[in-house]
Amino acid sequence: MRVLSVALVVFSLVLVMYTICQGDIVYLNTGGVVKGKILERDMDKLVVRTPYGLTTIPVDDIDYIEEGGSFKQMYEERLKQIKDDDVQAHYNLGVWLRNVGMCEEAKSEFEKVIKLDPDHEEARYELGYTKHEGKWLTEEEYMQALGYVEYKARWVTKEDLERYKAGYVRYKNEWVKEEDLPKLKKGLRKHQDKWVSEEQYYKLKGYEKYKGRWLPKKKAQQEREKDRKKATERKKRGRRTADGRIVALKFKVVVQPDADDEFLSAFGKKIQAASARLWTLTQGQMYVSEATIEDRWQTGNMKLSFAQIRPYDVVVQNLDKNGIIKPDGRKVYASASGVGYSGITVIVGGRVDPYTFCHELCHAKLGLKDEYEKKGQCIMAGAGGAWKFCPECLEKIKRKFAKWKFPNKGFRPQPPQTKILVTNN
Repeated sequence: MRVLSVALVVFSLVLVMYTICQGDIVYLNTGGVVKGKILERDMDKLVVRTPYGLTTIPVDDIDYIEEGGSFKQMYEERLKQIKDDDVQAHYNLGVWLRNVGMCEEAKSEFEKVIKLDPDHEEARYELGYTKHEGKWLTEEEYMQALGYVEYKARWVTKEDLERYKAGYVRYKNEWVKEEDLPKLKKGLRKHQDKWVSEEQYYKLKGYEKYKGRWLPKKKAQQEREKDRKKATERKKRGRRTADGRIVALKFKVVVQPDADDEFLSAFGKKIQAASARLWTLTQGQMYVSEATIEDRWQTGNMKLSFAQIRPYDVVVQNLDKNGIIKPDGRKVYASASGVGYSGITVIVGGRVDPYTFCHELCHAKLGLKDEYEKKGQCIMAGAGGAWKFCPECLEKIKRKFAKWKFPNKGFRPQPPQTKILVTNN
């Protein structure tokens, strides 16, 4: 009987996955895509079965819907209707394939596009190219042009490469001898050729511990004063309603590269989309009420200093990528911290998708950590996650916001308006 039960479960799962593959595609006005099978629809919402369970989508969030058979069949039918030399049709088909998860087929369509039109920007970006000094370069060529070299599957500066070759490694933002690493990991430090505890080491140097970091006494005093001012500013930027439940955030955003009005306006819409998602995730208890976007680019200075970045909630590191490059050369989708940045600053690329943006906001504004083991059950799982919180994340949120309620019976899906103010210097 047990063997039969297991077989039935497996068969049911296969049947569900087959049904989903034969499913529909719901395109959201935030740029997202939900793939599955529409089970229910009315004037206010759709209910869609996805590989991760049932998802309810408000009608106001929907751009348009494609209903049909399997994605492969749909691809084959679309391809038959496209002329071999129709550049835009092949590009549009590639975008659709990427959205439904057919990455290899999408790549093939984008390659057809650049073969027909070598300077097609969107297709080049989809394939990972970057334009540098008038030439389209692959990621490897681009990083090399910037002076980086590849070392053990990551990009590093030539200076750092020499340190690695000399037997040094990075440990807690310091360069240390690789042979000293085991003792350092045990919490020991070298002082005058003698290994002592970390506490003894810093006390001998006259340091003081502040917020878990050892700092020179003068620096510790400066950090205390900065944090005091920062707390005061945060109170001005974020307010709560009289009942203490709804948190209305005020964002300050800085765009590092030179950006035109069209980009700044489009990024404002991304913030509005992320605010709407934050509102839904928190069941109507947090949103972005206002965002000021500043273009602070200066000729010859493509990177703002720590002092310049600190007051901002969001930093846009580039204009045409959906990821960023951290100071150590690693390429990531986005970050809610980083070397030299404050822990509440979200750093994103100019083409960041709403899912990633909202994930990083949950780090910065809700204090949540990644929950990679909760794949398909939590937005904090990153890629492959879901538009919801897992029980562990909900418990952390409840501890941080004691007056919040889950479920919130008074939740209204329509989010409050996010006011966008743009300053293009």
